[in-house]
Amino acid sequence: MALQLLNSILTPQFIVYLVVLEITTALMHEVSSGLQKVGIDIVGAIQQIDNLFVVLRHWRVDVKKFSELFDKSKKIAKDFDIAMSCPRAARLSRYRSNISPDDPCEFYRTNVYIPLLDVIINISHRFGPHQRQTFALAGLIPAQLGQ
Repeated sequence: MALQLLNSILTPQFIVYLVVLEITTALMHEVSSGLQKVGIDIVGAIQQIDNLFVVLRHWRVDVKKFSELFDKSKKIAKDFDIAMSCPRAARLSRYRSNISPDDPCEFYRTNVYIPLLDVIINISHRFGPHQRQTFALAGLIPAQLGQ
């Protein structure tokens, strides 16, 4: 069991996920802790959420951003003597994407980075127009009227 966990951790996929999650969670941490405060400023929180999604959408299309993250992943992999290569791919795949494994950077960008950002960006529907109207009504709470 321990050997399986060690082998899973020492893969290029794990390292890329780790680096990408590090930067995305660091960005989300400020918003998350702001939403958990007592006496939260709803308008400020909505603004932070909007800024978060703007940054994530920008990162999704910014090739340079992922190149920086991939370089960091390569550095970590080098420290552990792990080759940054693409996993073996099937010749024919009907039910999932089968990106050509010629370039590891492009492979991990397409199969790890973009899908991960898409999952995070897709929670934006939780802060849609209906929720914003509800947040605006919070200003009518007597404790909030004095502010």
